[in-house]
Amino acid sequence: MTSADAAQLFRDALAAAATSSEAFVPTGADPTTYRGTELARLRAAAVTPIAATVHPDASARTFGDFVDRPYVMFIVARAGTAVLLLNPETRLFTLGTDGPDAVIRLTGFASDDPLAEWVS
Repeated sequence: MTSADAAQLFRDALAAAATSSEAFVPTGADPTTYRGTELARLRAAAVTPIAATVHPDASARTFGDFVDRPYVMFIVARAGTAVLLLNPETRLFTLGTDGPDAVIRLTGFASDDPLAEWVS
């Protein structure tokens, strides 16, 4: 998968999320308004995809389908220390954090819904 392929997959997934996302909605929030606001925030955080090597820690391996090995993923969005990654092997999105040590830590959860991962 190339950076251009990752960008297209991300755009397609965002278009699908606009109408079918299962993203978490806080209690009392209007689902349509909340998801629309978060989708706009995610679109604003989009970056030109860049490959990054990620080493899932024990937590990511516990909560996700990761094994103890490095993965090359594409960073497709960034806001502060939050990074949204696309795994080209599975075509799934996962949320991570970019710490001061320049190591990306994964939540472990992954899905084909970038908005659901972004607001997790």
